[in-house]
Order: sequence, then C-alpha cells, then structure tokens
Amino acid sequence: KGIGSYSVYNNRNKSWLKTAPSYDWDGNIATSGKPNLSKYTMNDEYFNTQLLIEYSKVFAERHSLDFTAGIEASGSTYDMLSASRKNFIFDVDQMGAGPSSTMENSSPEGIGERRAAVIGRIRYDYMSKYLFEANARYDGSDYFPSDKRWGLFFSGSAAWAVSEENFWKNSFLSDAIELFKARVSYGEIGLDDVGRYSYMTSYNLNQRGAYINGSWMPVFSEGDLISPDITWYKTKDFNVGLDFASLNNRLSGSVDYFAKVTTGYLASPSNVGYTAPLGKSLPLVKSNGESVRRGFEFILQWKDKIGEFSYNVSTNFSLYDDRWNVNPNESETSLMNPYIRSTQVGAYTGLYYRNLGYYSSYEDIMNSPKRNGSTNLRTGDLKYRDINGDGKIDENDQVRTGDGTKPRTNYGINAELGYKGWFMNMLWQGAGNYNIYMANHLQGGNAAGTLPVIYEFQTDIWSPDNTSSLYPRQHASAGFNGGNNFVGSDFWLVNARYIRLKTLAIGYDFKHQLLKNVSWLSRCALSLSGYNLLTFSPSLNYGFDPETGRGDGFTYPMSRVYTISLNIGF
Repeated sequence: KGIGSYSVYNNRNKSWLKTAPSYDWDGNIATSGKPNLSKYTMNDEYFNTQLLIEYSKVFAERHSLDFTAGIEASGSTYDMLSASRKNFIFDVDQMGAGPSSTMENSSPEGIGERRAAVIGRIRYDYMSKYLFEANARYDGSDYFPSDKRWGLFFSGSAAWAVSEENFWKNSFLSDAIELFKARVSYGEIGLDDVGRYSYMTSYNLNQRGAYINGSWMPVFSEGDLISPDITWYKTKDFNVGLDFASLNNRLSGSVDYFAKVTTGYLASPSNVGYTAPLGKSLPLVKSNGESVRRGFEFILQWKDKIGEFSYNVSTNFSLYDDRWNVNPNESETSLMNPYIRSTQVGAYTGLYYRNLGYYSSYEDIMNSPKRNGSTNLRTGDLKYRDINGDGKIDENDQVRTGDGTKPRTNYGINAELGYKGWFMNMLWQGAGNYNIYMANHLQGGNAAGTLPVIYEFQTDIWSPDNTSSLYPRQHASAGFNGGNNFVGSDFWLVNARYIRLKTLAIGYDFKHQLLKNVSWLSRCALSLSGYNLLTFSPSLNYGFDPETGRGDGFTYPMSRVYTISLNIGF
C-alpha cells in the first residue's frame, strides 16, 4: 500500500509603520517619524510518502505472524521574498512611493531538507500469551556528508501475559487478579539535529561589511571549520512495565519505568573555543557526552455499578528527572564547583542569588554581607545569602536554583458518573516540579524602562506596615540602589505548580425515560459543559498562567468556555 501527504504553507505580510517624531533634550529631532513600509511573501512545501508491503498469517490457530517492509521519503522546499523602503516622503503605502535610496530586499530559496528510510517490522503472537516485535530502520539524511548519510537503528519489544498461563488459571491467583502482563521494550532513534550544511565549506556574506568611498561594500568571511565527525547521534529508550486487572476488572491499571539515554554529542575539544590563537573555533568533534532521562508513571482505574448508579474514576501520574551524566560543554572550573556544576545533578532553572527576604532594620543592613555594587540599601530591599561565607555577595554566591523550566511531574484525575439518564464527566489536570522566572517588566521598579506599577498585583509593595508583600520597596528607578532588587535571584522565581479543572460536563439523556419508546432514536442527550473552569497555582498571584510556561505574560490568555450541546444518535 502507499501513503502520501503534501502540504503547502503560504504567508503574506505587509507592514506600514508610522510613528511620531522624537526629540533630544536640546529640541533637535532624534528620529524623523517618517513612515516605513515592509512586505514579504513566503511559500513552504512539505511532502511525505510511504510504500509498504504487509503480510499477515495465522498458523495452527495458535501462531500469528505479521510482517511489514517498505520505504519512506520526506522533504521540504522554501521560497521567500522580502522588500522594504524607509523614510517615505509621501503618506502613500505603496512600495514605489518610497525613496529608492533606502530600499532593501532579500529572497532566500532552496531545498529545506531531504530524508529517506528503509523500514522493516516483524511481529509474533502466540495465543495472546507471548508477544514479540522487532523493528529496523535504515535512515538517511542530507544533513550529513554522503559517506556518513545513513544509519541503522533497531528496536524491539516483548510481552508475557502471565495470567494466560495454566499455572495461573488453576490457582487462587486467577480469582484475585484476572489480568497480569509484563512488558519490556528497547529502541534506538537516530537524530540529525546538526547545523544545515555544516559538513560543507562555507562563507558568510555581509552586504554592508565595509564602508568605502562613501558607500557600503559586500564582504565575505570564512564560515565555521568543518567537523570530521558529523553524523547520526542516537537516543536509546528503555521501558519495562506491568498491566493488571483485579476484582472482576473493577480495579485495573499499569505501572511503567522508563529511561532515555542520548549519546554521540558533538562538542568543542577541551570545552574551549580556541578563538584567540586560531581566529576561529575548532571544529566540533564527537564527545563522550551523555544525557539521561529516567522516570516512572502509573495509571489506576476503578469502575463499578451499584444499582442504577455507575461510576468510573481514574488517575494518572508521571515523574521524571533530566540530567547530564557527562556534559561535554562544561568547563573544568564549573565541573569542580559543586554549587554550579551541571554534570550529575538534577534539573534546575538557573544560577541565581538566594534571597533571605527583606532587610528588616538598619542594624540588619549594617551587620549583613552586602552584594557588591549595591548602594543606598534600606529596609524593604532584598537581602541575599552569602553562600561561600567570604563576607561579601558576588558572582561566587550564584548557585543552582529551582526545579527546571519544564514540569517533571504531571498528573490527572478523571471521573465519570451516571444515574438514571443523568451523567457527569470531570477532568482535573496538574503539574509540578518546575519554575517560571518573572520577566523584567513584571518586576516593577522601572525595570527595563517600564512603569513601576502596571497591574493590580504589583501594588502589593513593601512598607513598614506590609512587610510580607509580594514586592520589595518601590524605587524611582531600577538602578537606584545599584540594581540590588533586580539582579537574578530566586526571589523572582515563581513556583509554577498547578491543578486545573480542565473540563466539567453535566447532562441528561432523554432516551432514558421520556423518549425510551422511540425506537429509531438511540440517544438524545442535553449537556452543559465548561472548559478551564478553576485553577489553583502560586503563579496566579503574579498574573500569568502556569500552563503557558512563560513569565512575561505575552501569550494569548487561557479561555474559559461554556457550551450547551445536544447530542442525538440514531
């Protein structure tokens, strides 16, 4: 059989920018405020094709064999054209009306990438008791030179339905546990996440590289040195799990442990760029770098019926940890520092000062180590911890802080209830073990040139009668006290854990009673449902949604949606 897809992405944009003129302190025009016009068009094309041969056979009513082999190919092309002119004299938003002396244009086009693969899979099943599967992929990518373009990757899995064995069926175990299955799998995935054309000698073109005789001249510069080791690197996935069902299948679930190991990273030799002696960084070479993700997850479900009342409650939970076993890009000095090293440590958000709250008194300020560069400290300013105990706060006191920027714990609770035509469905979802760092414009204090108070929650500012506030004391400018309150610290690190009522639906099926004699109608359910109804999270105190993972608020807000629906079945 053949499978194929082809998609086209087109984008056209026109920007007519008009701004008011600005002036310097002497009243001279700093920016003219004349209009600028820019336009661009983009056309991207993507394709994916597969040609497969499949074979399936059952032998002696016990042995089932499935075989698949085939080839696949995918790729993309791109074509873009952009043009602009600046400082229009006439208020006409047409390209030809702008001065030709300011015109700029570009038109990148070409083949995005090409990938191909030869694939094969064989699957064996013996009476749904023993299951084996083996897969192989011979992948090719034009991200690599021709002699290193192809890589062979294997995967396989096995499962044993222990509860189908006679010794299980003939024992008391079958009365307590109806299903018990063990699973194990291993797989290799090839990655071609390297720079495009990085295996080829390249040059960079700068259209304004030199100013000669009153005009800009183009200049070429040498690109990166070619790496001799550019080829596939791989991720190895391992999983072992158990499936079970008990108490007449009322209780069921699964437990899994997984591990993901990525090796073959390209890195600079000795973690050094060697820019000074060579004028160029050394080419990247294959390293002993290794990153690992390990974790577990489980699903647990209970379903039952008591008279006309039926219910189904399930929960899922996953927890994992990311770390470098060997970070090939970490320097020796960082590796030897237990406070900042990134090798053999769990996920963290960044290197920050540790805050001790606010200075509480003049004596507290005088008797505490102070950050280098901080001045005019007052009560209500942030106080930092002297990690290394040298009596001062400097870059040596910035240490690993936080739980990472992605949730490492995810969970959900789902409930389905039914009684005499009435029904209710509910889903709670949540995440934890991650942080969001608050952006400058939300830190107040005129940080990054913004107003000190923009939102209501920013009015919770320190004062003698509000010492447990969200924000330190207010300043006329962020640098008033040497920027003490706005350096990178865990004070601006927000715990982004949350739990959210994602969906809730309540309804009634009129087929249960009112329309039960209408034979041609199988269902007539009226329901009221809501989406994103409730959220509980510390990040809401600072005005941003934890599910977006961003601390600047520059995302489309999560919508709360109510829906009335009528579901009719025949």
